[in-house]
Amino acid sequence: MGLPNPTQDLLVQEVSSEIVLAIIDECRQLMEKVGIREVNHIYREGNKCADHLANLGLSQDPGIHFFQSPPDCFKPLLLLDELGTSSVRARLSGPSALPS
Repeated sequence: MGLPNPTQDLLVQEVSSEIVLAIIDECRQLMEKVGIREVNHIYREGNKCADHLANLGLSQDPGIHFFQSPPDCFKPLLLLDELGTSSVRARLSGPSALPS
């Protein structure tokens, strides 16, 4: 293992930032084109399919992947979504939340 290279790390962060900013700019242009005026944040518990898809993407080779139908692992999540089930987002905070 080599020593950390702060210059390389900064370069990666700059490139990543440029890529992210380009993606955000493209999203804004597409939103304007189709008339979307507002974007709302939804916690992962509110959209388990998107959360699962993001996690699946992390385990895939880089690039664009197309699915002809949802992967089998999505079927239970889609069923829960269709049934309108909800999830609770629990957040532990404060000293009492720490295990003793």
